[in-house]
Amino acid sequence: MKIVRNIIVLVVACVGMFFVGSAVGSSNTEVKLNNKKVALEDIKKTIKHLKIKESDARKEVKKQQKELVDQEEKTKKVVALISKEDEVHTQVKESAKELQEIRGKIEEEKKNLENEKSKVAKQQKELASLTGKIEKAKSQPKVLSAGTYTCGTDFPAGRYKATPVGDGSNFITFDSSGTPDVNTVLGKFGEESYVFYIEEGYTLQTEAKVKLTPVE
Repeated sequence: MKIVRNIIVLVVACVGMFFVGSAVGSSNTEVKLNNKKVALEDIKKTIKHLKIKESDARKEVKKQQKELVDQEEKTKKVVALISKEDEVHTQVKESAKELQEIRGKIEEEKKNLENEKSKVAKQQKELASLTGKIEKAKSQPKVLSAGTYTCGTDFPAGRYKATPVGDGSNFITFDSSGTPDVNTVLGKFGEESYVFYIEEGYTLQTEAKVKLTPVE
């Protein structure tokens, strides 16, 4: 911009001298410039040359201004990218932290699941043992002394083989309404054994000791 101002000053001075020369009325008139004699024709040429330089200078200034604006835009974009990169880095760090927390929770849940599996396995083992004991108890013969017994309370419902223990006696079962369902004699005066089915709520009556053996 300083160059442009200098050129403008010089052009104004030359124009002033041009008009002075014109007032004299001769194209070959000479004037003093910086204590030197200069022809007006040379001044005109100089003015024309200086105007061209001024135009070129203005164009150069505009070009540099445009380049400056472009550079500022590029700088803004770079700054924005740097800011975006920092933001992305922050998000990555936060995501990595969240991922680590999730992994920790997953490991904790795995441990809890293993503990639950161990508990279930233990309970299944206990249940199997208890079931075995129950099945064994069900399959074990039961000896009843003379008396009256209720199925479901004194012994489970099912299919049994009744065998007398000793001489034997009358052996009777009654349904829930009191009607006889089984009525036989066990022992030397009757059956050596008798297979029957009795339901829960039925009553069993024996006059002597009898053994009940579960059968399929």
